[in-house]
Amino acid sequence: MNQQSYYLIPYSQKARTIVFIDKGVENYQMLVAGAIDQTNTIILESNRDGIKQITEVLAQRSNINAIHIISHGSPGCLYLGNTQLSLDTINNYIWDLQQWEGDLFLYGCNVAAGDAGAEFLQRLQKITSANIAASANLTGSAVLGGDWQLEVKLGEIESTGVFGEAIATNYNSVFAINRVSVDSSGNEANGVSTSPAISSDGRFVAFSSVADNLVSGDTNDAQDVFVHDRQTGITSLVSVNSAGEVGNALSGTPSISGDGRFIAFSSTADNLVPEDTNEARDIFVHDRQTGITSLVSVNSAGELGNTDSQFPIISADGSEIFFNSNADNLLPGDTNEKQNIFIRELETGITTQFNPDSSGNQFNSSSRIYSMSGNGRFITFSSDADNLIPGEENCQMYIHDRETGINSCLTAESHPGDRIGDNTISNDGRFIAFESVFSPFVSMYIAGDSRPFSRVFVYDRATGETNRIRGSQRPVVSADGRFIASTTGTIISPQNGKVFIHDLRSNMTTNPLTFEDSETQRTQSFSPPEPPRGWEPEFASISADGSLIAFNSLLGDLVPGDTENLSDVFVVENLLANEEVIDVAPFQPLVGTAEDDILVDIDAQDSIFGLEGDDTIDGGSGADVIFGNQGFDSIDGNFNSDTIYGGKDNDRILGNGGNDLLLGERDNDNLQGEDGNDSLFGGKGGDRLDGGTGSDRLSGDLGDDILVGSKGNNTLIGGPGEDVFSLAPDTGNNTILDFEDGIDRIGLREDLGFSEIALVTGEDNTISIVVTRTEEIIGTIIGVDETAITSDDFIFTEGF
Repeated sequence: MNQQSYYLIPYSQKARTIVFIDKGVENYQMLVAGAIDQTNTIILESNRDGIKQITEVLAQRSNINAIHIISHGSPGCLYLGNTQLSLDTINNYIWDLQQWEGDLFLYGCNVAAGDAGAEFLQRLQKITSANIAASANLTGSAVLGGDWQLEVKLGEIESTGVFGEAIATNYNSVFAINRVSVDSSGNEANGVSTSPAISSDGRFVAFSSVADNLVSGDTNDAQDVFVHDRQTGITSLVSVNSAGEVGNALSGTPSISGDGRFIAFSSTADNLVPEDTNEARDIFVHDRQTGITSLVSVNSAGELGNTDSQFPIISADGSEIFFNSNADNLLPGDTNEKQNIFIRELETGITTQFNPDSSGNQFNSSSRIYSMSGNGRFITFSSDADNLIPGEENCQMYIHDRETGINSCLTAESHPGDRIGDNTISNDGRFIAFESVFSPFVSMYIAGDSRPFSRVFVYDRATGETNRIRGSQRPVVSADGRFIASTTGTIISPQNGKVFIHDLRSNMTTNPLTFEDSETQRTQSFSPPEPPRGWEPEFASISADGSLIAFNSLLGDLVPGDTENLSDVFVVENLLANEEVIDVAPFQPLVGTAEDDILVDIDAQDSIFGLEGDDTIDGGSGADVIFGNQGFDSIDGNFNSDTIYGGKDNDRILGNGGNDLLLGERDNDNLQGEDGNDSLFGGKGGDRLDGGTGSDRLSGDLGDDILVGSKGNNTLIGGPGEDVFSLAPDTGNNTILDFEDGIDRIGLREDLGFSEIALVTGEDNTISIVVTRTEEIIGTIIGVDETAITSDDFIFTEGF
């Protein structure tokens, strides 16, 4: 294996210390940049066996005396790539481990903790004969309870740091899943915790819990709402009145503003505000900055709703709260005797009914809000009303654009028995992730799938396409629409007990347990495989950029010391958010791996190497030299003038802006120059070359090629093989230099027939192809006798 497949930064062959950084740790790029100069720094890819990766790299090194491994961990276990090294798996890697020479420094959180940690280290030392230093607590940010010390040592070994002071000061994560349903000292909750809601930047997590040990003075024996600050570690109670007294009854369903200041929640308590006498569930909002708790489910005069209100959703900017209510006194004229959707403006104190009917008509049946986009523009809701979209009587889920006032229907072709459940929408309103319950709707999209369980789909409003993704309920979408997180909950199925994260950009999916490859998606691991008992997450919440996922889980082995066997709330990083490989220094080579990489150059003029695997490469704004190498690669030079080599296998190469040089090299490639005056060379194989706009030079070279004369005056050279020169009106005059009569063909697009063109002979054996109705010259054939060209040399088609 080519050793460069692992490198993102220059390395020194003289260095005797090597640092392996697992790509799964949060902000791994910062750790790469922060390693001291006297080390070799290696990235372990998330989609490969990390132990094998380490062995492969060490086989190409000599005189290594220190091996530092930075990864997630748990007692007696390291998570490396898509596998784990633990007592359960260590015997499978005896040969690999015996190749490791040098002292071992293990930074995974709690890997040395407890009996499991001690037994694991002893077994590892017996196999490797190495001196070992390992962490027995959290490794990483001191604010989150971590440090950079390796507390447990076997043999004569001295811990020496491999990161500069900037990492110790600024790195804001730990190498473990972060449990947030804890008190301010990190002690676990003694009751069930659920319903997480995470702030935009992931710092604050609101959740519900029946625990009474998270804060002092929680004596109400009821479920309350808390907020945990992941930066300071402080947990606070927010279902309190403005004097700080805890609510005297159940509170739950929290919704958090983007900055974490405001928490909206429902409660049956009657002591959170004065004169709460309706004996019903109400909606409240707590301002964490001022400590004030206010009643939300009131009319504009401040009168309390006369029956239950529930399911609050607060806008990201904290200015308004949507909620459902059966009360009929929140707005004058509320006479439909149904559940309605209301909006409370926090600054003005005005309560209005959400009314998507542009004529101002009230819903004629019940309705329920499901989600609001982060910018507040789009609302998704369900309604039994039949007066929202003219002629549409079967719609179950609506999308309302508050800027344009337009309503859209998600289930315009619903079937009997279909039911659309929880859903969320991206900021731009393009993507909607939703769950569908009952088989008729599911089978409408997935052939042969008739299982009567809920499934998660994503609807692209721009293309009209609906696709199923992994998971079964409660999907949440990031603000930019890239990531979707969902759970499997308590449904009995082969996928029970999993949290899935899907990346719409790369069509990759993560789940907690295993790594898989399929035709449509890839799955990687961020939690222990083969859990000893069911993990049944019920809720998930996603940060605005999709980098962090909050969820609740019954699994007892996600963090050490979890002895209560109760549902806890955790935050875990989204591994797919790290899938783009980014330059860590300007003018440095950007190198992929032997696997399927996503390589993105930001702005420098760089060299990019895809190596093996089916790679996706984006050249960014610089003038780059890009090598796809092996695999079925997709390469976009993007802005500026790039030189791109496809390499082996069937590649798709896009020059985009600038005057690009595109070389398909081997196999059957698709080359598109796009803007600029480009030069395209197909190389060996049957290639398709399209110059795009500009005056381009296309050379098919070996093989049977298709050369497309797009807009501009282009030069087309077929080379050996049976080539097709594709011409059309309004694209310019394309000069064909090496037409071989009886072998090559000219393809006419845009419904042109042979009777609609004329062949006009010029000097020096030139033949112009002229569209008779417009007298436009669309092609000129050089060096062919005029009598040789007949209708047999033309192919008439709608396009190539």
